[in-house]
Amino acid sequence: MKSYRIVLIVFFLGLLGACEDLEPAIYSDLTTTNAYESADDAKAAITAVYAALKPYGYFYYDGYQKVITDFTTDIGHATAGGDINKMSYFRWDPTNRYLKYAWRFMYKMISNANIAIDNIANIEMDEALKNRFIAEARMIRAIGYIDLTDAWGPVPLVLDSKIDVNEEISPSPVEQINTQIIADLEFAVKNLPAQYDGDADAARATKGAANGFLCKFYMREHNWNKALEHANAVMALEDQGIYGLSPSIEKLHSEGNKLDKEHLFVVMNEISQTGALLTKHSGPTDHTEVSAWQYYAVSLHFWNKFDDIDPRKEFFWYNYTGRSGRYYKMPEPGETVPPDDNTILIPNVATKKFSNNMVSQAYDDGYTFPVLRLADIILSKAEILNEINGPNAESLRLINRIRNRAGAPAISENDGDYTKESLRNAICDERGFELYFECKRRADLIRMGKYIETCNTYLEAIGEKPTVSEKYKLFPYPQDEVNNNSFLDNTGRTL
Repeated sequence: MKSYRIVLIVFFLGLLGACEDLEPAIYSDLTTTNAYESADDAKAAITAVYAALKPYGYFYYDGYQKVITDFTTDIGHATAGGDINKMSYFRWDPTNRYLKYAWRFMYKMISNANIAIDNIANIEMDEALKNRFIAEARMIRAIGYIDLTDAWGPVPLVLDSKIDVNEEISPSPVEQINTQIIADLEFAVKNLPAQYDGDADAARATKGAANGFLCKFYMREHNWNKALEHANAVMALEDQGIYGLSPSIEKLHSEGNKLDKEHLFVVMNEISQTGALLTKHSGPTDHTEVSAWQYYAVSLHFWNKFDDIDPRKEFFWYNYTGRSGRYYKMPEPGETVPPDDNTILIPNVATKKFSNNMVSQAYDDGYTFPVLRLADIILSKAEILNEINGPNAESLRLINRIRNRAGAPAISENDGDYTKESLRNAICDERGFELYFECKRRADLIRMGKYIETCNTYLEAIGEKPTVSEKYKLFPYPQDEVNNNSFLDNTGRTL
């Protein structure tokens, strides 16, 4: 196991036994009265900050973040009913549990980071190590505020560990929050190492990860020159051998592949310990190889966008005979009636991203969830260069790096074959094919100006009315938060 691969190992003191409401909201695992006296105390506090990225198996990146991002686009499709169905059919409201818990656990992570930052600052210890610990917490706090502003825009900006986020706090303008995000990530770039010396520290934030998040942040703001600066900083680390594309998507998305040079920042789970449930939620139903629920599934509308000769189109579970003896068939175009009573036409398709080459059929799987990887930055640079210069050979070469790794046919590298808009469309498609179910699609479509059109086309494809409008780009504040904070106003946010 090489130490340069940045992963996130999460430890938990307990598991939530059932999907039930948590009242009152608890926004931190740490307290300001804990003893913070040594470097070991600082490291323990930082571990709790990391752990908040994946509490209770699926309440943040491994599940709920996926729902409020990919499931509110053309990618995710759910037939289970309830609140996840409302998200994938664009019928959410302020009471939706996915909005409620996404908000709650983002702020839980931020609260843990604030407590760690404030208390580590007072420990007498090596100054460089102290700054590194604080930089780790500040990078993770920045991730929380990026996710919050992506979802809700203006939100309460809480930076002081003595302030309870349950208090009535007025939302800050996004511009003010952006200033803090930049400050946190720039501090992280300055104080985090490019890599660590031993495997024991391989699970920590790095300079490359912080640069990657700055790249993605500046893309959101359409500050293309700053985005390019940070994309180049990541790719310079690739030139040094710290990062590199995995040789295949099969290897990259295998349960046994805990650490990969392609990963900039991930949540890594351990079998039967941290309760990821990635396979259970995303794997195929009634399958002889994988015992799963197909709860988080990819829409057939999106799956059909793949080229037939793109191997990534086959990285899904379909056309199989289940344990029950019934056949689960991918419907042909226009096919709506099964050919016989033993055949089920699948309404959506399960990805192999979280059920490929499984090590164990344990209920709590050991899959790594990629928060940010090199392929994302490569495609981001292709987009940045197109936005700055229009069609160019470098953008096309970068796209083909990703397609070639997947075994997909290369696109034309003649920049005269594209306009800025058509190349933007190609990049948008490629990002979808490569990064689906990695919490990227909603931000991509909004940034590229394609959210309303793409989502309405999807709704029409599944037989629904095209209802998506400008106000769908921000979610309503969760009703519990509105009830507790009179400054949170959902006027104009409800659908």
